[in-house]
Amino acid sequence: MAIEEQKGIGIKPLLSLRRHFRVSVIVFIVTVLAGIPVAWIKGESKYTSEAVFQVSPRYMKTLESDKEVELQSNQQYREMVNHYSKSVLRYDVLKKGIDNLKGKGIDLKPKALTQREYIELLQTKLLYVKPILDTYMVRVGMEGVNKDRPYLHEQINAIMASFLEISQVEQIYGSGTRLNILQDTEKKLLDEVATMERERFVLAEKLGLTTFNERFQNPYDALYTEVREKYSKASLERAQAESVYKTFITKKEIPIEIGPSMLQMRLADLGLNTLRAEVTRRVEALTQAMSGLSDKHPARIAALAEIKDAQGNLKRQEEAFDQDAFNNFKLRFEAVLNQKTLFLEESYKKLQQLESQSADVSRAFNQAMKLTKEIEDREERIKKIKDRLGYIESESVALGFVRLVTPALPADIPTGIGRTKIMIGIILAAFMLAMIVPLGIDMLDPRIRSVNEAERLMGMRAAGWQILREDLPTQLFSSYQIRRFTSSLIRNRARHNRKTFAFTAVKAGGGTTTTILDSARELQKLGARVLVVEANTFAPFADFSDLHPGLTDYLSMGARLEDLPHAYKYQDTNLNVVGIGGSRASGLQRLDLFKQAQRIWEEQFDYLLYDLPPILLGADSEMLVEALGQVFLVVEADSVLRGEVIRAKNLLQKIDPDAVGLFVNSVSLFRGGGYMKDLIIESLTREKVGKFKTSADWKLEWQKLHARWSNWRTKRK
Repeated sequence: MAIEEQKGIGIKPLLSLRRHFRVSVIVFIVTVLAGIPVAWIKGESKYTSEAVFQVSPRYMKTLESDKEVELQSNQQYREMVNHYSKSVLRYDVLKKGIDNLKGKGIDLKPKALTQREYIELLQTKLLYVKPILDTYMVRVGMEGVNKDRPYLHEQINAIMASFLEISQVEQIYGSGTRLNILQDTEKKLLDEVATMERERFVLAEKLGLTTFNERFQNPYDALYTEVREKYSKASLERAQAESVYKTFITKKEIPIEIGPSMLQMRLADLGLNTLRAEVTRRVEALTQAMSGLSDKHPARIAALAEIKDAQGNLKRQEEAFDQDAFNNFKLRFEAVLNQKTLFLEESYKKLQQLESQSADVSRAFNQAMKLTKEIEDREERIKKIKDRLGYIESESVALGFVRLVTPALPADIPTGIGRTKIMIGIILAAFMLAMIVPLGIDMLDPRIRSVNEAERLMGMRAAGWQILREDLPTQLFSSYQIRRFTSSLIRNRARHNRKTFAFTAVKAGGGTTTTILDSARELQKLGARVLVVEANTFAPFADFSDLHPGLTDYLSMGARLEDLPHAYKYQDTNLNVVGIGGSRASGLQRLDLFKQAQRIWEEQFDYLLYDLPPILLGADSEMLVEALGQVFLVVEADSVLRGEVIRAKNLLQKIDPDAVGLFVNSVSLFRGGGYMKDLIIESLTREKVGKFKTSADWKLEWQKLHARWSNWRTKRK
């Protein structure tokens, strides 16, 4: 099938270029014309002259002083490099350099500019200052055209001489005055430090301290904190001792955390355990001796008395032990309680004493710390002043940070791309734009361009498609295409026993009526009985005669069904058609009569082809599609938008007919790519393209252009 020719055809550059050839030519010409002044101005050859100076990270040594001032960080050095780089472009530096050059009779200033305008031009455009990476050096250069070439190095060297001279003067400027000011400031600070040290000494004697710094804490604060913690701890311990004492007095028992209970101590006493064992043995012996004796036997009475006496003695010994232990623990608990109470009272007195002294001590200590901070600040300033004094004394005899490394040399070799290269680049850019713009136009075009696009949007294969009839070859090829579609209708009828086929376009003017008439004509040539029914109340086919009653007349009960079909001559064939009738203003009515007519016509004809209103515009389309069950959506290429096809698809999915087909109409013949052109040639000539063509396509195109050129010249003559 030639359908595959259209795959991706909308994004092929050559086809886009052929379709929008005029746009490409305009873009190319406009780009080239706009680039000519750019190439002329920017492509002029320029000459460059450069000088190099060095920015040292330290003062270079001199004969009188060997002391060096060194920058302490890379950031400081970069800031200094940036400072000197900007200083080259200062107005006073440039003015002095230009004035010195004028003394030699050299003046590069254009006559149209004043001296100030020329200096500002040097600052903004002509002069450049660029540090050389990974070195201590900085480039200073200037670009000029051919007429300035002999004097470029002279101007650069004059500017560099002015820069070095001014930099050296600024480094040692006002050194004597600065020394006097710094020395006076140093003496004043030293006097202030001496006064503050005397005041701090008095406070140190009062506090009994010798050291004051930020990390040193007030010892009275630590002592007060310690005493307060001890007082809090003593208060808790005294409360605990009192609770233990009261519990012991009331319960007469020792807390578990202090030691074993009274009973455990009594049971663990060796003397009581020995006495208890003796009593137990004697009781057991007397009990055995009493066995068998009567209650009034003298020996039994004596044994019982002895047992009672031994047990009573044991009880008295235990009670005496308990009393001694109680008295002992009571005395210990009272002593502990008295000790805790006394310590608590002493801690409270000490805490009160410290609280009464805390304000004076804190005030004195803070004053001493403040004096210490003031002394340190002044000592730091004195140190900076001394460093600055040393720096000024050394810089007055030092060579400085900056020195010239390489003077500017005469500019001999031109630089720049050149007008030719720039123009070639512009032509290439124009050619690229001429190729890209048509491609972009096609990529942004929302219209359906090919059969494949319609198939992707609808999610189905097209049952048929028709080429755009532009000339005789495409008209002849269209007959093959409609014949292929007719075969699809025949297969559909044979496989599914369908006689009724409805056609609806996405929007008006989609070529639905032409497709139906061509299909009916081809089916009738094949011997089938075909009836074409015009059901398009939105925009009916005007060539059907209004003299005959139509479909709307029948549905409104104004005509008989057998009077509706009539002959219509289409090309060389008489077709049976049913027009829309004169009652189409109110739309289709009586769907029951419509279905009844459909059943009768299916008995009379082999194929019923219905022309429905556009699916997106005609309200009757939804009812007719649901009533007929089979519909072909006709999509007109280069006219219908992708969004319109998607809306039509969604609408058909909502209606959900029995079968939906796709027919793509008016597909353009893209002669710049694919194989449709060759397919048309082979279809019409019945032989291979290689035998039909006598030369390549580009030769034929060239011959056509040559013929047009010859005709134009002939007409001019």
